[in-house]
Amino acid sequence: MKKFMMMIMFVLVICGASYGAETADPEIYVRKEVFNAHMESINSKFDAIMREMKQMREEMREEIKGIKEELKAQREEIKQVREEMNKEIKSLRQDISNIAASVAALSQRVHDIDARIGDTQNFLYLLIVMLGILMALPMVQKFLEWNASRKPSITLEDVKRLIEESKSEPRNA
Repeated sequence: MKKFMMMIMFVLVICGASYGAETADPEIYVRKEVFNAHMESINSKFDAIMREMKQMREEMREEIKGIKEELKAQREEIKQVREEMNKEIKSLRQDISNIAASVAALSQRVHDIDARIGDTQNFLYLLIVMLGILMALPMVQKFLEWNASRKPSITLEDVKRLIEESKSEPRNA
């Protein structure tokens, strides 16, 4: 029961306090001077915020303007670099085509030199063989003379003489 009584007293105290704060006109909740003071404070704060926002907007515009100028300068630099790279690439392509032509010419020269070296080798081999034949010719001649002297050569007269000798000799049979 104590709790119930405490609750009723508490409700009555709160009701009386809120009834005393009420004005005669139910539409007016705050006094006009207090409301005006609050509104002037809000307006001054709002004006300060707006000035600060304008200042920030101007700073942002200046910053954006600077960034745009930097981007424009960088675009120009990139454009120049691209042009230089294109020139270098064209130059490199020309150099590569010149090198390819030089390599083709050098390859043809090497092929021609190989053919000439082959012809020279064949000539040298033929020359060495001819010198060998010339150097061997006296030896071959001596060999043929020696071989001819080693074999008894029978002439027609030798054959006739042998036939006559065989006829003149008595046969022992």
